[in-house]
Amino acid sequence: MNVTGPALLTANDLALAYGHQRLLEAVTLLVAPGEKVGLLGRNGCGKTSLLRILAGHQRADAGEVARRRGLRIGYLPQEFELQGSLTVRQNIEAGAADLMEWLRRYESGHGTDAELAVLLNQIDGADGWKLQARIKATASALAAPPLDIRGLRAGVGIPPRSCRRSLPLHTKASTGASQFLEGSPWME
Repeated sequence: MNVTGPALLTANDLALAYGHQRLLEAVTLLVAPGEKVGLLGRNGCGKTSLLRILAGHQRADAGEVARRRGLRIGYLPQEFELQGSLTVRQNIEAGAADLMEWLRRYESGHGTDAELAVLLNQIDGADGWKLQARIKATASALAAPPLDIRGLRAGVGIPPRSCRRSLPLHTKASTGASQFLEGSPWME
């Protein structure tokens, strides 16, 4: 593959251990624009830990991770937790909390012209003005539960498999993250 432009994500000499068990040792990788990367290994070998480190949800014991400026990374955990007090739409929007905050701040009009210009650029770069339309379209395509249902959780209102599969994928498809790291056992 021809790499054009700077790498999206790099990791150099990552290490991680739990007690005496080393999960990661001298892990180095580079993800270029347009690449698709698969991570395979047996249970307990550190795949999820590596993804969490790359997404910024966990710290490595050693090494460094660098992300291209402006890169948004989403992370879909193996166990997707819904907030029962929120609607399906609100749970999905929580996956785009940064974008929702940018929209709220921009629409409030509070800030200097320069600050509002930065927010507008961030929103435009994430195609943020179409977020609600993307949520509706993706919910329909994935046969997700109705967006206004509140108190939804696995086993209550919809089958657990449907809850674990459609809502996380819906969040992934509608939030506009530049890259999405999945710690999930299913394949798309």
